[in-house]
Amino acid sequence: MIHLSRRALLAVPPSRRVAEPAMVDSRMAEETVRRAAHNNAIWCDAVCATHLGPGEFHASHWLNRHGVPQFYPDFVTLSGSADGARQTEALAGLIEAAGARSLFVKDSFDCLRLQPFGFHPLFRAEWLSAPALGSVGRQEAAGVRWLEVVDDRDLTRWERAWSGSADEAKPRMFRPGLLAVPGIRFVYGLVHSLPVGGGILAASSGVTGLSNVFARGIATEVVLQGLAQVAAASFPGQPLTDYEHGDDLVAAHRVGFQTVGRLRVWHRPAPGR
Repeated sequence: MIHLSRRALLAVPPSRRVAEPAMVDSRMAEETVRRAAHNNAIWCDAVCATHLGPGEFHASHWLNRHGVPQFYPDFVTLSGSADGARQTEALAGLIEAAGARSLFVKDSFDCLRLQPFGFHPLFRAEWLSAPALGSVGRQEAAGVRWLEVVDDRDLTRWERAWSGSADEAKPRMFRPGLLAVPGIRFVYGLVHSLPVGGGILAASSGVTGLSNVFARGIATEVVLQGLAQVAAASFPGQPLTDYEHGDDLVAAHRVGFQTVGRLRVWHRPAPGR
């Protein structure tokens, strides 16, 4: 049972309307991607700071020399092809310093060609934005209550629901220090005291970044709507950004998120593997 200490309690009003994806002005989309990439790098840096150490922000990129937790990048680009030479030079230095570590790169503008450095592409995804949070289509969500984690006991339960694992010996990804970082909210939905979905909101760079969305027994669209409503209440007036691919991308489009750009994630295996 989820501990009942919380910052917010929100009910999602029911409706059967589903918004259609809309086109976005190209200049506005480029600025949104820039903000979303910077927001995502700040979030990655916050997570890394609770593990082996924070990274470094540069004009065109963010990188971490200490090693990163699973699922997190070592290098994130913050600008497009005009800074490609600067980014690849910095990446070459990181490769040399990494030694036997494998490396992951989040190419936020899908413009780098990293095969010569020993990387191979893992997947492409689309940057998404909901410029007006109230425009995100509302789905049926009777009985779902949306709450924000406020203490480590709740955070532990949130992570178990997200990972689908109750193994207490498993190392934690999300550590309590994140709860003290301004602008970060861990959100979950309850039905009859059981977690059915959730995600993470991280406000910075003029947007609210959405990540780690999960759904357990309810539609992803319902979870996205609930998270959007919490974001609107916690960070009013800020666009909501995310990146998705596959079925989760389809679900996001169904509730009104708009594609504003594309990214690619690359992987360089550890030498000898």
